[in-house]
Amino acid sequence: MGFLLFSRVIFIMMMEKTETPEGFVAYESPQESARFSCRVMRYILTGGDSARMLEKISQDKADLAIVRIPTTRSDLISLLGGICMKVVFGDCLVIYSRDNLKIGPPGPLKNNIVFRTAAESDFRLLDSMTEKIFAGYRNHYHNNRLLGDFNLVEGYKEWTRRHVNEPGKRCLIGYLHDEPCAYSTIRSDEMESEGVLYGVMPEFRAMGIYRDLIRATVDLFMREKAPLTIVSTQVENTAVQRVWVTEGFFLTQSYYTIHLTAVHGRG
Repeated sequence: MGFLLFSRVIFIMMMEKTETPEGFVAYESPQESARFSCRVMRYILTGGDSARMLEKISQDKADLAIVRIPTTRSDLISLLGGICMKVVFGDCLVIYSRDNLKIGPPGPLKNNIVFRTAAESDFRLLDSMTEKIFAGYRNHYHNNRLLGDFNLVEGYKEWTRRHVNEPGKRCLIGYLHDEPCAYSTIRSDEMESEGVLYGVMPEFRAMGIYRDLIRATVDLFMREKAPLTIVSTQVENTAVQRVWVTEGFFLTQSYYTIHLTAVHGRG
């Protein structure tokens, strides 16, 4: 099964933007604006003071505002609903962390998987794998009926390719018996390392390969002296969370995704 560690891909893109002194991130999303033929803005509350973020959302008056707030701030949902035509609950993102120094190395792989770093010449292979792995996958977009039908797989292809080209990011393709069986996209810097997107080909599922992906990336990060490994997903993806817990991860953060349609500001 393929597991998007977010909508986490979008979460990472947001956090790579400049955070304001007021404790929130705000930026326009050209990819989503093109996808949905409307002006899409994204926001995430990172600090305790929400007033400035609400003011910014009101001023921007986006056609669609996608807002992430800590689950401890559910009181903001009604306030967000008061500045738009329609508010839609998208999803709940959960973030897990692993203290590599405290937990130590992961266990051995169950399968004899051989990994290699993807290059631009692998784009066609990665596109083909993504189509099979994430066919029928749903995320917070699908909970907003106003967005209509769209091909989410194309977005996953784009995100996967970015991890081949962009600094600090990599895509690892796994082979079992000389056949591509899975891939992982990862991000790392001096503070933390992250498994962003993990996918297992349909014909290789129920073989323990997902756990092998987790162990392989943690092992790589530890060899690179990363003190912390992060993963995340939607709260309903309980199967992967059970794997994470048994591999030394613990829940550290959770966010609600809220869609605001036709933001009109405070009246």
